[in-house]
Amino acid sequence: LLTTLRKHGYKTGIFTGFNALANERLRQVGLNNLVDDVVDSTQYSKHKPDPEGLLLSMKKLNVQANEVVYVGDSPLDINAGKAAFVAVTVGITHGFNNRASLEAAAPDYCIDNLSQLDDLLAVPSLRYNSRDDT
Repeated sequence: LLTTLRKHGYKTGIFTGFNALANERLRQVGLNNLVDDVVDSTQYSKHKPDPEGLLLSMKKLNVQANEVVYVGDSPLDINAGKAAFVAVTVGITHGFNNRASLEAAAPDYCIDNLSQLDDLLAVPSLRYNSRDDT
């Protein structure tokens, strides 16, 4: 999926509650070259659902909220996305929470796996709103 996103010109970032070891883990699994930026917990002081880290990631990626599709596996992620006024929030059920808890946070979409995200990004209106075409 990350390769496909890069191929289509999407910028990718990770906003995580993990510390700076997140970058090392990406390197270990060979994904560091497919992610444009990682904002880890050492770079912000207010934690999710506060959008501080997400706003920092958006600033570093030079994207506006109306260009962002924010994917998270917890209600805290969805609420951070809403607080940052991103264009689209997507809850993904693989992770720490189940579908019911994600749906309670009212994401724009709720998916069960990353291949569904690829399908979602193919929706023309979503591509227009969330893609950085500059």
